Amino acid sequence: MIANLQRSNLNTSFRQFLEELIVFHGTKTPIVKWDASKHLSGYYPGFYTTSDKERATTHGGHIHRFNISHLKFFKIDNNNAEDIKKKAKDAGYFTSSGSGFGEAKYLKAIGFDGIQRGN
Repeated sequence: MIANLQRSNLNTSFRQFLEELIVFHGTKTPIVKWDASKHLSGYYPGFYTTSDKERATTHGGHIHRFNISHLKFFKIDNNNAEDIKKKAKDAGYFTSSGSGFGEAKYLKAIGFDGIQRGN
């Protein structure tokens, strides 16, 4: 359906809206410079975002908006999490039941920019 819409005479802003993937990150303090070394909490390292702006506000009043359409995400769920852990371990990455850092490093090494959990 989107392919058909793109071939139609839709205006540019609506076509751009269809192609954008916007997410939000909420924090208690303003972030002037993003520093990946400060985002190591949680099971998987990195920046936690949501497509629900209201949900982002539950993490703080400073909301940052990102267009992540250009990034490639691995969608992880309960059905494939153990498989990825095994593949990461087989590839030489340290894995444990208390952390997803090894899996994140493995996925980055094979070309993914991040991990998507949920919708």
